[in-house]
Amino acid sequence: MSDNVQTLVRMANQIADAFIAAPHEEAVDGVQNHIRSFWAPVMRQRLMDYAEAHASELRPLVLEGLERLHHAPHGTHVQTGGDAG
Repeated sequence: MSDNVQTLVRMANQIADAFIAAPHEEAVDGVQNHIRSFWAPVMRQRLMDYAEAHASELRPLVLEGLERLHHAPHGTHVQTGGDAG
């Protein structure tokens, strides 16, 4: 694993750790939104590509967040917690 990918894996797992106490759906949404909002597209794609072959190195919340990110329409921001209206 290159140092760059290793850093992305570590950062993604730290993001998941920050949301671990939240309810599951909120935690997955939080991971997804954080990666979408603060990571460059190339970083997101590199982590997604790596996750396909090395899923065991990533926290389950990261994998679920990446899956949602992959299937979400471009530019979608997931609303978490409380009423949307």
